[in-house]
Amino acid sequence: MMEDFKLKLTIKSIIKWEQLTECSYQLFDYENIEHINKLLYCMLICNNDEHFDYETFLESINNQSISNKIYKQLNKVLSFDNQFSIKKIVENIDSQSDNNEPQYIKNVAALLVVNAGLSANYVMNEMTINDIDYYMNAYNNKIKQDMESNRLWTFLNVIPHIDSKKIDSPDKFFPFPWELEATQQEQKQTISSMKDEFEMMMKNTNNNN
Repeated sequence: MMEDFKLKLTIKSIIKWEQLTECSYQLFDYENIEHINKLLYCMLICNNDEHFDYETFLESINNQSISNKIYKQLNKVLSFDNQFSIKKIVENIDSQSDNNEPQYIKNVAALLVVNAGLSANYVMNEMTINDIDYYMNAYNNKIKQDMESNRLWTFLNVIPHIDSKKIDSPDKFFPFPWELEATQQEQKQTISSMKDEFEMMMKNTNNNN
């Protein structure tokens, strides 16, 4: 067993790890040997034809030669993947939740397949965790564009029935959260700029006196 094996950190293996540990992959701890062993096990059963339970796997790695080989291979796989990593944890996953609880990769994968229309085979077996950020950005942008387009047509339909002097644009008719955030950010920047100008003016005034 495991004399000749393939190791690849696929989304499928990460989902299996979440199922096995009942824990979000966002909480994966590289210093936790149980986390590492269970990830190894999931990578093995997802990338090889031979299937065996976790206890059998633990018995197998008691063999020094096997454990040395498999941990060395794991280190190579993780080192290779990490060179493409922009963020250790994909922050876009958090945008799918209104609370601070860690999100599960299995839920993100389902969203990308069912809602975003990506190939299930690609998501599960080819896509890496470092790719999720790009697809989630694209998906979120598409959702925003669709919502803004729907709002525009709704605005055009109701504009004959509202006071167009007070509500003269779709974003005033129904502002979306990301637009409100952008407006608040612009206001903060304006206030900060005015504060800096005022402080500079007061400094020059004092120097002239």
